[in-house]
Amino acid sequence: MTTRTLDLANVISSDATFAGDKTFSGDITFSGDVIPSTPLSHRNLVINGAMQVSQRGTSFTTASGYGDYTLDRFTSAHTQTGKFTIAQVEDGPAGFKNSLKVTSSSAYTVGASEDFLIRHKIEGTNCIPLEQGTSNAKSVTLSFYVKSSLTGTFAVSFQNSANDRHYIATYTISSANTWERKTISLTLDTSGTWLTTTGIGLIIAFSLGVGSNLDGTAGAWAAGNKLSTSGSVDLVSTNGATWFLTGVQLELGDNATPFEHRSYGEELARCQRYHCRGRGSSNDIEDASVPSVNFPVAMRTGPSCTISDYSGNSGKMSRYAGTQTTVSSASATTDAIFLIQHNSESANRVWLLIYVADAEL
Repeated sequence: MTTRTLDLANVISSDATFAGDKTFSGDITFSGDVIPSTPLSHRNLVINGAMQVSQRGTSFTTASGYGDYTLDRFTSAHTQTGKFTIAQVEDGPAGFKNSLKVTSSSAYTVGASEDFLIRHKIEGTNCIPLEQGTSNAKSVTLSFYVKSSLTGTFAVSFQNSANDRHYIATYTISSANTWERKTISLTLDTSGTWLTTTGIGLIIAFSLGVGSNLDGTAGAWAAGNKLSTSGSVDLVSTNGATWFLTGVQLELGDNATPFEHRSYGEELARCQRYHCRGRGSSNDIEDASVPSVNFPVAMRTGPSCTISDYSGNSGKMSRYAGTQTTVSSASATTDAIFLIQHNSESANRVWLLIYVADAEL
């Protein structure tokens, strides 16, 4: 029997590449540390990067503001109402089923201080290994698949929760209506304030149109709120223009690895930390009812909760036609209790409700 010793102490951490098929015969003995410097699984800091989960629906008309969540964990941010629509569609590159599709609703001229974005916010607790804001700030790589009816230079930015530190990167779409994979590597910020709490740890913002006052210089961290570069494509300036996104991955290291596909169930559970919905029930006790629900996962913070009956009537429970007022709702991260006041209702009936719990960043 032949024993071969292979010292892998520095092989994995030095990003070694093995080309072709390698065959090892005999017994192989490994010496040294064979644990990689970056994780083999759970390496993607982006949740729902394959656009599988969309608990709120499959099509969205954007209102003015910065908190309109669409597909789970992806939000639209915009200074004008109704300049684009968003949909979850079955269109993707090889190995992907779904993508986030943006369609421009008009030929809009972007004002100097206006912005139109698709943003992904990463919770600070998940950013701890990045060591942002310190001299040990890590290198990361963003990769994603994109397709657009427009070609040219587009921008994506990285920001902290206060929007006072930014890094702008650009990518080029070469062929119209063709899926292309883009990779962007950078060293994270050694300055500024970066949360490692349950608040926003890092924002990734894809530009769909940004005014000149928000243009900055690509390739370096700087102070202020800058989102794009001069000359980048403004999707909202072309009526009917489309832009698709999927396979979004942010990972430690200077190299993009293949997209980390997670099961639908695991991706849904990650999304439910920020937004979930379900059903509850309660027995009636004279003129009041106290239904309770357990959330499927522990939420990021005590969520705001709304209820409706099975017909969608806000603040009501099924099998009851009178007025109901929510006196108390959830503050715990694991469960919710609602106190519902009734109008002259007899006891010993079962009431059903639908709840929506929201703890978004």
